[in-house]
Amino acid sequence: MNQSLYTYSFCADNSFTLKAMKNLGDSLSASAARDPQQAAIAFEDRSISYEWLEQETTGLAKWFLQQGCKTGDRIAFYWPNPIETPELYFACFKAGLIAVPEPLRSNNHVLNVPFVD
Repeated sequence: MNQSLYTYSFCADNSFTLKAMKNLGDSLSASAARDPQQAAIAFEDRSISYEWLEQETTGLAKWFLQQGCKTGDRIAFYWPNPIETPELYFACFKAGLIAVPEPLRSNNHVLNVPFVD
């Protein structure tokens, strides 16, 4: 079974073209190139454009790799801000990492779970 992801573009004659993507990070890059000022994420009274999200996630993905993360590594995170959470996920997609969210468990926000791979 082919498990590739695809992005598509419609042509003037109502046909469309498909382009294979490596991961969802590629999908974000394609959306940012196509319509950079379009809102990629909106939550309550805030929104983030595709252009901004692309720049931030690319920078964060590069930082993860500079820190020594390798494809397939897991990134555990505790992230209480809902609009920024997709940024972390897309950065992981771009770097080939696996995002592992730690749920908010208490009001004191103490992470007390050991992470052993």
